[in-house]
Formats: sequence, C-alpha cells, structure tokens
Amino acid sequence: MCNRNNKYDEHNMAVVTALDKFDEKHPKEMRPDWLENCMTVSGNKNQNNNWLIRIILLPKIQLKPNQHWQ
Repeated sequence: MCNRNNKYDEHNMAVVTALDKFDEKHPKEMRPDWLENCMTVSGNKNQNNNWLIRIILLPKIQLKPNQHWQ
C-alpha cells in the first residue's frame, strides 16, 4: 500500500530546498516588499524522477488592454 503522506513530505522537502536556494541567491533584504505576495511555488517530478520546482511571479491585479508594468 502506498503511503500518500510520503509523496507530500517529499514534495514539501523539495519546495523548502528550492526556497532555501532562492533565499541564498536573492537575500530577503535585497528583495522588494511585494515579491512574496506575488510568488507561487509548485513542483513535480520529471522523467528522471527528479523534482522540478517552479517559482512563478503573478501580478496581483490584472492589467487592462493597452496597460503595462513599468
């Protein structure tokens, strides 16, 4: 029988490891205040059974046509 919690524990460990590396490369004191509110983290295993973690930035508000970020 497969223990479902092991999958989530492994995923959580991969996410924590990726975020630790992100913090190492981009220290919190150097990041803008809004960054963490716009970050989402996800991940899954690739064909080699390695975790691929994605850190994606999403704007909090939708831009209207002909609007852009500066």
